[in-house]
Amino acid sequence: MMRVISRVGITPVGSPHYRLNRLRLHILAYSLVRHAQLTGREGLFIARCDDTNKANLDRSYLDSYLQTLKEIGVNFAKTPYAKDQNGHSLFQSQRSEIYSQKLEELRTKGLVLEDSTGAAFFNTQAFAVQYEELFEGYKLGITDLILGKLEIDIRSSNRGGEPQSTQPFAIRRSDGTYLFNFTSPVDDGEMGVTHLVRDRSKFNLVARQEMVRIALGFPQIRYLHAPILVNNEGKRFVSDPYLGEATYENLRESGFSSKAIISYLLASIGGPPEKFHKSIDSFASGVNFAKLHSSNTRFSLEVLRTHQSASIREMDDQTYSAELLKIAKARNPAYAERLASDPELLGVYVRRRSPLNDLTKIESIDIDNCVELAGDTDSFSDAQLIYNLFKGQLTGVAFGDLFSDAPKYQAVLAMEKKRYYSALRLMLTGKTEGPSLSEVVRYYESKGQLGNRIASFELRISKKKKGKTNRREFI
Repeated sequence: MMRVISRVGITPVGSPHYRLNRLRLHILAYSLVRHAQLTGREGLFIARCDDTNKANLDRSYLDSYLQTLKEIGVNFAKTPYAKDQNGHSLFQSQRSEIYSQKLEELRTKGLVLEDSTGAAFFNTQAFAVQYEELFEGYKLGITDLILGKLEIDIRSSNRGGEPQSTQPFAIRRSDGTYLFNFTSPVDDGEMGVTHLVRDRSKFNLVARQEMVRIALGFPQIRYLHAPILVNNEGKRFVSDPYLGEATYENLRESGFSSKAIISYLLASIGGPPEKFHKSIDSFASGVNFAKLHSSNTRFSLEVLRTHQSASIREMDDQTYSAELLKIAKARNPAYAERLASDPELLGVYVRRRSPLNDLTKIESIDIDNCVELAGDTDSFSDAQLIYNLFKGQLTGVAFGDLFSDAPKYQAVLAMEKKRYYSALRLMLTGKTEGPSLSEVVRYYESKGQLGNRIASFELRISKKKKGKTNRREFI
């Protein structure tokens, strides 16, 4: 049975944040390996560092990417900090000796052109003559797990629309460093890579790298050119008006759990878009790579929230608490400390199981501090009415029991039940929506603060009568 060796090439430039499209492809590459392992075949997953262009490199970015992959359950046979099977570094910047040897091998075959600056180019025309028996009409055959058997043209065309020609392409810079179209097939061949995952925008690179592979005698590779995540205009998804930059870290800080993000990305690769995947293994064990499609690739915040709800249902109390504290720390460190030091307050949110991604501000989960009211709303008027009727009677009273004396509470009974509860919540928390009233009362009673909340509302009423409606008056 065919073994599967796949890899990711990590370029530590630009940002330590993992773009969703990049992460999605890396997960797909790992899923190939896990599928092989789960079906009884040998599978190896390798990470190398593509750092031949040293401008703006930051090694800490690499560490950030690797930490994220570890967090989501990706296991490597080798990382860039290890060695390949021949004892060589997996940092491309440290593999120059290998590249020099392979360049010399191509030179002896007459496949290298050089200019006066020292730059080197692959001689496409010479390749077409020497390996003519491998293709017909300048077209090489490759195998793609999604697209099947394909033919790719080794010729290139100029931007001006001129006829395709066998132009040489650069493989070494004048400063002696090597370019991706050369280093990638050399490394894949040296590391025994059998399957290579890419997004379809990289399809134009295949011909050049296939020529290098063939000329150096490396075994054939099977490709998987996956469709990418796109926005509403059908372009590469890079940002969202609600979430901002389309990165894993940004989604985490927005309140989405790691499992929700990974499940969403997996579902966007194949299968029903709202199907929740508990792990990469649960996806990899049943995926049919030949049937991957592009129908789920348009980014949907609504579908992501569906995965978030499913992930929250899967969490135990300890995991949910950890998720909540992590989000609170990113948005409001002071309040995160308060949550961490107040188990009873933290327990309010754990019992609520609010969808964490709905918290556009940390204050929206702060039942003790967020008390901004605006305008002469019906809810405020209702709350004032309830306050006048029940002043001094709230402590220890179940709210449902307030309906038991119809004559006494006739004004309240005339309200819709939804308005009644909304008004009570406004009276206690300053919000018309939020945690359940029983949770609010339980918390304030445990702190001996229920009386203070009633007094604060009385103060709010007096301020409102003076026209001061948009200041935070609750303690």
